[in-house]
Amino acid sequence: MALPSWFASQDFDPAEIGIFVFIANLPWSLKLLAGPFMDRFSYPAMGRRRPWVMGAQLSIAAAFLLLAIAPDPKSFFYITAGLGFLINLCASTQDVAVDGMAIDVLPVEDRARANAFMFGGQLLGISAGSSGGGYALNLMGLDGVALLGTGATLAIFLVPMLIRERDGEKLLPWSPGQASQHALDLRVDRVLPLLKLGLTALVAPVSLLLILVETLTRISDGLLFTMLPVYTVQELGWDDVDYNDWYAFGSIVAAVVGLLVSPAIDRYGTKAALAILVLVKASAMLLVGLSVLVRNDDAVVGLVILTWICSHLSLIVIIVTMMRICKAQVAATQFAVYMALSNLAYAGGSLVYAGLQVTFDATGLLVWASLLLLLALPVWWHVARRYL
Repeated sequence: MALPSWFASQDFDPAEIGIFVFIANLPWSLKLLAGPFMDRFSYPAMGRRRPWVMGAQLSIAAAFLLLAIAPDPKSFFYITAGLGFLINLCASTQDVAVDGMAIDVLPVEDRARANAFMFGGQLLGISAGSSGGGYALNLMGLDGVALLGTGATLAIFLVPMLIRERDGEKLLPWSPGQASQHALDLRVDRVLPLLKLGLTALVAPVSLLLILVETLTRISDGLLFTMLPVYTVQELGWDDVDYNDWYAFGSIVAAVVGLLVSPAIDRYGTKAALAILVLVKASAMLLVGLSVLVRNDDAVVGLVILTWICSHLSLIVIIVTMMRICKAQVAATQFAVYMALSNLAYAGGSLVYAGLQVTFDATGLLVWASLLLLLALPVWWHVARRYL
């Protein structure tokens, strides 16, 4: 997260920085390809997903170590970019494995709370990596930070190494233990039945309707969070640091609220939760957009924080619901597709903004973002009433 700005401070060519960001982030668009491998190939004696988590974590550490001993990034730019690709390839693979494991082992009544911890940790990690990484790069250089990353990754590796996925399984390949009956029952030994089962699950009516709900909400998010920094800096005269600070603060508040509210979602269910969140967020955007508050700094700050909270909680609710409908045999594949489509919809919101901002001012853009949210409401209500 901190490397692009550090590259800029080291007088890298702007085109090179753009190329690095593209190459390094590319694996996150390809991670759905990892799902079928995990569903097809496993070592059940150590768990269905745990060996993939451990292997990916060790691979991240190895990639960081390679980055630490790599030649000067300015003279050997594409080697650095390739190692960035490798680190993110291993990280995205691990992400798919962790999601698949969560679907396999988490009780339904604990999934909202678990996802709050997962996404809250992600938000806090991004904030810490962005700010702390910048300081560390200036103090230690890229090789020092890479060594720090190697050590941190190996320390995290101790968690999956010392905790079994299910009782009775092996901790390590040479340890005593055996595959659980659950893991053996879910094995699919041939590719075609695996693909058929995954496709059938994805095109089921409840699955398609949930994809539509997620697409509408994520396009709205992409539109809103692309519009806000442009509007606050160019129209309201904020410094770019001001918006980044409020954005980071909003993400931290959203993570904390998610941890506090998720037990209630587990207890009372997701049906009403998403409807309430959609209405609150859409109402806030309409209230600010259709009044003089759209020019008020405090109101815009409140909008940033409130929409961050609602977006974070909405994502938790939708993901919990998607986990519920995933087929256990192809959970990694099915869930990876859902997440890939979610990321694509969010990116599509930026394109929607690019098209609409030619015609509409901030008021019109906020109205559009709220309308997209409200369109998702009857679809969600149908899903909740008929399938959940």
